[in-house]
Amino acid sequence: MPAYRAAKLPHLNLMEDIMAQLSPLRERLASAEHAYACAIQRRSATGRNQYVIRTGSPIQPFRVTETRPAKDENLVLHVA
Repeated sequence: MPAYRAAKLPHLNLMEDIMAQLSPLRERLASAEHAYACAIQRRSATGRNQYVIRTGSPIQPFRVTETRPAKDENLVLHVA
């Protein structure tokens, strides 16, 4: 989401407040490092390429997928 739109959406500040109150475990599980570890495990289990995508969501900032990301998605890394 572009920064100029984020200033107009007050619920984003609420989401950041919620994330600040959540547990350290959630912070670790939602990290890029954890997404990378999951991608490696999934690659080993399936034999398929895995992609780590930045979502822009404070609740789930990264996701792992087998589907090649669209041009407008933020690819963080590719596990081949």
